[in-house]
Amino acid sequence: MNTQTKVAVILAGGLGKRLRALVSEVPKPMAPINNKPFLEILIDFWINQGIEQFIISVGYLKGSVKSYFGKSYKNKSITYVDEEAPLGTGGALKKVLNEIQNLKTPFLVLNGDTFFDINLNKFESFHLRKKSDFSFALFKTQNNPRYLQFKKNDEDKIISLEKNNSSNEIFSNGGAYLITDKNFILNYSSSKKSFSLESDLIMNNFSQKNLYGYYSDGFFLDIGLPSDYERAIKIFDVNTDKFK
Repeated sequence: MNTQTKVAVILAGGLGKRLRALVSEVPKPMAPINNKPFLEILIDFWINQGIEQFIISVGYLKGSVKSYFGKSYKNKSITYVDEEAPLGTGGALKKVLNEIQNLKTPFLVLNGDTFFDINLNKFESFHLRKKSDFSFALFKTQNNPRYLQFKKNDEDKIISLEKNNSSNEIFSNGGAYLITDKNFILNYSSSKKSFSLESDLIMNNFSQKNLYGYYSDGFFLDIGLPSDYERAIKIFDVNTDKFK
């Protein structure tokens, strides 16, 4: 696929406490889905969309990720950035950008525990056309409180962030981002080493940058809860070929 975006950062360092009853020997992104780690399904999907390099932020039980994928997977380079202590999604991304200083833009950022069937070519075209600093892949859900919610104007620019708003004008965060302005993250100052990309950094600074929301009606799945994980096993069992 002919896209400028060739690098994906995957945030895979979380503790995954809510899933621990079902998956305890590996970190949440490595949870087995029909004998294949969820993270492998995610990486396969994005390789098929043109991603050539992966940077994975790892923390809890990080050895299982490193030993499984090594330094390359299907001839695609993999670099690891270690979280010595939990940093949250925001802290982890900031550490990645501090350590990988030659990272070209735009680059993709993915949550390691979510799968969103979006078209990278269309997402990137949207991002470049809008001259966006930071673009969010958004979806619609009835379960709004679980996800950061966005309201956008007719030009798709983010105009407000919402909580517990069930309006039809509200979109939910799909855990996939395209970023051009690295300083939006690097310049964020927090008294906490561990902070959230969504509820801390973005919530407190969204009005300072050109942030846009790209809506997709593609399939979205979050394996954060036991019920979601069990649903993922069933869905990928019957849709293996679809998401290759």
